[in-house]
Amino acid sequence: MMSDLQHYWSLLESTQQQQCPEFLEHLRGQIGEEGRAAVIQFQDGTKPSVKNLRNSRALERFLNIAQPTGSVRRRIFVLEGLPRNFIQVLGAKLRVPLAFFASHWAGPGRFIGSLLNRTPRHYDNQNRFILTFTTLHRARINALKEDDSYPFYYMESSTHRYLSRMTIFGDLDGPLCSLEQLSFWSTSNAESWDAIPLVDPPLGKFVKWMDSRIPERLTVTFL
Repeated sequence: MMSDLQHYWSLLESTQQQQCPEFLEHLRGQIGEEGRAAVIQFQDGTKPSVKNLRNSRALERFLNIAQPTGSVRRRIFVLEGLPRNFIQVLGAKLRVPLAFFASHWAGPGRFIGSLLNRTPRHYDNQNRFILTFTTLHRARINALKEDDSYPFYYMESSTHRYLSRMTIFGDLDGPLCSLEQLSFWSTSNAESWDAIPLVDPPLGKFVKWMDSRIPERLTVTFL
């Protein structure tokens, strides 16, 4: 019999393959555990508690803890990146809409012409929304001298965001710039609620050429 995690993955494949094939291809190619997650719990009369979830198994164990009848749950699950194992657990256990994770993959930076003057996209401002924003990085890319003027790269992460060396004035000596995204979804039942803010990973030690014909990885030096 198919488990609830396997069933959620099967639904993802059947509903998102046509619209977001790159997203599913990326998830299929993941090896081992990727990403990071944490849960923040809120209870009346006490300070919020934070628990780091080191892997998807820890997340599944947490969600499988039996709750007393009539208890109130108020939880925020912060997820970094698009790790398949975490997506399956959160999606199956919290019944997250199938398009939520796929829409984060297909977010900002898919078209270079939209790097400027991009407005946030909103759905229901209480249950689901997306915010896009620009992040500046105090870092430089260690490219070969003859390639040093190349302006666009991929951040090497599970969301494949574009990274630009071009400033608003067209110069290439400014800080690195990326267009990133926060996706939010929540569900509620009486006084209980669960929420998921999905955030992009930070800039790492490596980037890739945006031109897929150039496979080299380039190192990043933080200033």
